[in-house]
Amino acid sequence: EDSQLSSQGYCEPFTLTAQLMSRMGTPRSDWICKLGRVDMPTTIAPGGSPYTLDSDYVIPDSGIQEITLEITQPSVLRMEVVAMGAEARVRLYNGGVSMARSTGGEMFTPLAVGSFRLKIRVTENGKEQDPCPKMSVHMANHPQAVIPSCPWAPSGRVATQR
Repeated sequence: EDSQLSSQGYCEPFTLTAQLMSRMGTPRSDWICKLGRVDMPTTIAPGGSPYTLDSDYVIPDSGIQEITLEITQPSVLRMEVVAMGAEARVRLYNGGVSMARSTGGEMFTPLAVGSFRLKIRVTENGKEQDPCPKMSVHMANHPQAVIPSCPWAPSGRVATQR
């Protein structure tokens, strides 16, 4: 049977697409690490709607990623950043003033109307590093108007403690 199949010369058409990418001026292997990944947004303006960010991102060489938040309604922000083999810290600034900081990469805080800056800092912990270091970012920003009141919170207020 095998000789019969090989003598028939089966042929399957296919297309091969090749793409060359320059890595000049790109430190590490970021050029290949970023393939198939979207960049983390630098500005988020939810416009009064709930907003969720839940993805993996390549850690910049500097170890610092900044995001501007434009908040148009009082909201509640919950954020968690996890980086394998590294420590992640998040700080929230209003102007130059630090408003909140993460505990173990996790933050939960109410936000007033205004412009805020989130600063994510990832530092290596001395263990063996992944050739494509990445961080998992889970962020949810919800207007307080759509969040039900907590029974243990003072009337009409959103609880800031879990």
